[in-house]
Amino acid sequence: MVIHTDMFRGKKVLIFGLGLHGGGVSSARYFAKHGATVRVTDLRPRLLLLSSIRRIKKGSVSYVLGRHRTRDIDWADVLVKNPGVSWSSPYMEYARRKKIRIITDIGLFVEHVRAPVIGVTGTKGKSTTSALLAAFLRTRWRQLMLAGNALYSPLERIDTLSSKMPVVLELSSWQLEDAAYTRWSPHVAIVTNIYPDHLNRHKSMSEYIAAKELIVRFQNRGDIFIANKENPYVKLIAKKTRATLIWFSKKPFKTGDGVFLRNGMIVSRTGDSEREIIHSKYLRLKGRHNLEDALAAIAGALVYDIPKTAIHNVIKRFIGLPGRLETVRHLNGITYVNDTTSTTPQAAMEALRTIHGPIQLIAGGLDKKLPLGKFCSEIKLKSRVVILLPGSGTVRMKKFLLRLGVKYHLASSMVEAVHLAKIHAEPGDTVLLSPGCASFGVFLHEFDRGDQFVREVAKFA
Repeated sequence: MVIHTDMFRGKKVLIFGLGLHGGGVSSARYFAKHGATVRVTDLRPRLLLLSSIRRIKKGSVSYVLGRHRTRDIDWADVLVKNPGVSWSSPYMEYARRKKIRIITDIGLFVEHVRAPVIGVTGTKGKSTTSALLAAFLRTRWRQLMLAGNALYSPLERIDTLSSKMPVVLELSSWQLEDAAYTRWSPHVAIVTNIYPDHLNRHKSMSEYIAAKELIVRFQNRGDIFIANKENPYVKLIAKKTRATLIWFSKKPFKTGDGVFLRNGMIVSRTGDSEREIIHSKYLRLKGRHNLEDALAAIAGALVYDIPKTAIHNVIKRFIGLPGRLETVRHLNGITYVNDTTSTTPQAAMEALRTIHGPIQLIAGGLDKKLPLGKFCSEIKLKSRVVILLPGSGTVRMKKFLLRLGVKYHLASSMVEAVHLAKIHAEPGDTVLLSPGCASFGVFLHEFDRGDQFVREVAKFA
């Protein structure tokens, strides 16, 4: 399946935001490959973007880095907006006034893709759910594509996709907004959960929920919505859908189709018929939140008639993704766990509840304007030692912790944080990196934060 290859030939294409996760890289390579004159602009300096720049063929693209300029927008025939750039940015407003065509990689993909798409979103768990579902589906389609969000742009393989093989897209709220101008929703939509998040970007919780709701807004009766029955925000969205509804839940429910847990057994119900799939004891993923992710992925696998034997084989070997309650080392009776992707208080609380025994918590970072009170109360309950990384979120956390009488240590870097943890560590402790805040300011992104933690722990003799 190919987008009309001459659509952008000879056009001047401005990639607005190269980014660090690969989306801008994929877009630049795609448009250069199809004959466009490509220019990339990003507010970050060249030094921070070198890893992205090196992935683009030399000579095929020009760069304006460390700043944005309106004259680059004037130059362009087409502007490709990075998901990290808000539609309300003054540069986007300028482009609209100048009648420059604005597109996104996700928007371009969904406009032209002919393969059935499974879209996965949620505040937390969308990466694990997407990866596990893709593993199930690859038992039937070995070349199945998993893309989106912090993975890679779906434009990478759009020219080679089959119209019969499904595509799994992990979609952030920003990417859903980016696809909205196409009036598109996936054939199968999965919403893992919704909790307060990105309120530093979205003006309110209702605006954030509305962005997540876009994954089902344009679905029809022939489509499918796999929804978390225990999450009140997801249940509100489910009331509005025209699609066939399939629930998943950690508790049995009496009516409706779906997948649920009963006495430890994962059970699937369709109409009046029930069948047992697999016992939850075989899951290698830790925590209640990961159990929900597994239920959602199994529901998606059953939509595509993946047999029980294949589900069993995948479940028994799937250990999860890096940076998500990832045990990186056991040393001298101390366990080190990298949970850097817990960028919200809710996710960090789930991590604290999952770990047994005394915890040394490394937390804090950039403020996302999310409620921190319950997180700090959970810290008091579960953490023996608290180490805080720099950031505006940390400033707020300190106030809550002081009120609760919780002592903490301040670290200016990950090197210092891990060093402090080593000083205070005792046999039986778990040193847990689960920040509950964003990473920017001190780190390039949450994966850089986790990588630095892993590197420092690896240095211990």
